Amino acid sequence: MSISSILVKNKENFLLWIALFLYFLLLMNAAVVNVHIFGNDEQARLLVVRYIFHLNRLPIGNESAVRIPLWGFSYAMEPYFPSLVAVFWIKVLFLFEKGNKLFIIGGRIGSVLAACGVGFLSWEIAQLQFNKKSSQYLFISLSIFLPEVMILGSYLNNDIMSLLASYLITFALLLGMKKNWDWPTCILLAVGLSIGAVSYYFAYGFIIFGLASFIIFNVKKRTFSKRFVIKVLLIIVLILILTSWFFVRNWLHFHDVLGLKTVSLYSERFGSINPPLKPSIRPTPAHVHESLFQMVSGFKFQKIPKATGWLYLSALSFVGTWFNHAHLLMPSVIYDIYGIVLTSGFLGGIFLTIRNWRTLSFEMKLFRIGLLLTMVSAFSCSLYYSYFVDYEPAGRYIISILLPLMYFVTVGFDWLSRKVMLSGIMITFCFLVAMWSYFYYLI
Repeated sequence: MSISSILVKNKENFLLWIALFLYFLLLMNAAVVNVHIFGNDEQARLLVVRYIFHLNRLPIGNESAVRIPLWGFSYAMEPYFPSLVAVFWIKVLFLFEKGNKLFIIGGRIGSVLAACGVGFLSWEIAQLQFNKKSSQYLFISLSIFLPEVMILGSYLNNDIMSLLASYLITFALLLGMKKNWDWPTCILLAVGLSIGAVSYYFAYGFIIFGLASFIIFNVKKRTFSKRFVIKVLLIIVLILILTSWFFVRNWLHFHDVLGLKTVSLYSERFGSINPPLKPSIRPTPAHVHESLFQMVSGFKFQKIPKATGWLYLSALSFVGTWFNHAHLLMPSVIYDIYGIVLTSGFLGGIFLTIRNWRTLSFEMKLFRIGLLLTMVSAFSCSLYYSYFVDYEPAGRYIISILLPLMYFVTVGFDWLSRKVMLSGIMITFCFLVAMWSYFYYLI
């Protein structure tokens, strides 16, 4: 590597850290300015945070102090690693000053840092997958400037941490292919899998993707040596160490590792009758005998009031509809452009993958198939939840499709940009929409 290339690389890294720092300042400013609790989800998670902060112990989940009013269950029955991160940062802030506003702000720092982590990892992934600088910058822009990502990065929630885990798992897989699964890469994969496991169930597709890819990659290379066995054991041991605090405790207290049956049980026992929030009387599409097609499309689905179908509303929310503690829509032209760009880019990426299938390595074929399956998994989980549990076409429930979606979009535009300078236009569009929505809606 020449001196000039080293200088260019150092300059790029310097500019990256400057950009991430500015991104951090933007999200921190949103977290500080919006000092009111960001909706029912953040309020419910703060119950767990307050319990741990004041009592210095983990809740079981059945304590009245952490149960969500009306709903009857507690977020402590589900993975709540982001709440532990929130407690840590609140304690750090309280070393200097105390107050309810600082409590809320401290609880959001973990989300801010997770969004910045997505930005950093998107840069690392882009460098490993795309040769053209314009494509690298496009992938980063699509990953961090989507309004929904900035929203999730400004308040306490589990979704942004699971998104970070998806990027970390993907980065570890790509690094493992490149470095033949050295020890640091195995540790990185274990950390990513663990963060995903104790953050959000809807992102579990990436856990399966990560574990399956690691095993298949090594089986294909026939690396059944003592070294490989030790690496597998290392990953398993690290995952058990980093996740057993939740899953083992759930089993000991409820005989329910994931906590899903416990949530349903306590919702039925303590949930509200009016409004009907008990699982047995909750007016889900399944309970009102509407078909899955009717829910997704919105056709002849009048018993649960809504504007249109689940797919359309989820797509809007995925781009961003929740600003300043209220459901607010951006101008329709923004959703239209995003819809055209993401759909055409994604289909273009799929088409190019199929066209170039024979030229792809085995690892890259498996990688791209795995990414598509994670999208299917996220959509399936959200569909199931809305149809059987609680109708809520929220974009944050499918936010884990962000990486595979933007990956294939970038693949599509990477080819198109050889003929038309579309990447630069798209980067500019993403940035301008992000800044406009930030200053107009988010703060």
